[in-house]
Amino acid sequence: MSIFSNLEQFQEYVKVNATLDFQKAVKPFIPDAVEHYIYPHLGEELYNLLKNYVQTPASAANEKYDALLPYVRRALARFTLFKASPHLDINVGTTGYTTAAPATGGLAPASAARVEKFDKGLEVLGWDAIETMLRFLEKNKADYPTWIDSEAYTMNITGLVNNAEEFDKEYKINKSRLQFITYRPKINRVETLQIKPVISTALFDEIVAQIKADELTDLNSTLLHPLRIAIIMFTVSEKENDRYHQDAVSYLSEARKILDKNAASYPLYLDSEEYRGGDDADYTQFENTEDNKIFVAGAPFI
Repeated sequence: MSIFSNLEQFQEYVKVNATLDFQKAVKPFIPDAVEHYIYPHLGEELYNLLKNYVQTPASAANEKYDALLPYVRRALARFTLFKASPHLDINVGTTGYTTAAPATGGLAPASAARVEKFDKGLEVLGWDAIETMLRFLEKNKADYPTWIDSEAYTMNITGLVNNAEEFDKEYKINKSRLQFITYRPKINRVETLQIKPVISTALFDEIVAQIKADELTDLNSTLLHPLRIAIIMFTVSEKENDRYHQDAVSYLSEARKILDKNAASYPLYLDSEEYRGGDDADYTQFENTEDNKIFVAGAPFI
């Protein structure tokens, strides 16, 4: 038993006939769908809490679980049917693999093209349901501490760009949590390799700590704006074109100008090896030419 007790519950979220044998044709694929699509975004512990709640009819009503359950069921139903789809018209028995026989009165099988279209549609709907579930969880995160404590949590503050809405302000991803998840490893690399060497690790860590505590100072807020744009532009430049890379370099240069012009207000930067301000500060980007003895790839400054 899962968070679906019967076919009728399953039919609330996907279009299947009442003749479908839920126990034999669908239920075997629920664990696979849970493992591949639900655990990574809901967390194993929260899913199991929901499952136990559904499987214990005598338990006291839980408004928070009741609110979340439809979002999880919608995603799970679509991905379960997506997993089951290739097997629905195949029977496995002592005679080997068999399928419907229209000539003897059985149903005519759907064309391969229609089945492929159906499967693709199911997968898209499944990911749409995951996205909707994540938006609900983020909006109501205080109600689901188990999700917050899981690896599935989407709002961990680890750097200067931490969620889809921050990313979307500078590069449109329709505030997609799933799209942001794919960008996050690249964001982490950009912050490590291209931001910290410019502003110093100490100042970077200070800004992150202030974001976590919701106590960002005006000075760091001013600096954060061009830094976030630079991080986002560096991130998308890999998948788009060089124009974004040049924009990223420009915004990172602006951030460094802010630091150098106000170095006394940023003592962590002023006392770091990264400080190169003063009268001889150079904000031009290094250019690779035949005369140079070294070649710099991907570095914003030299």
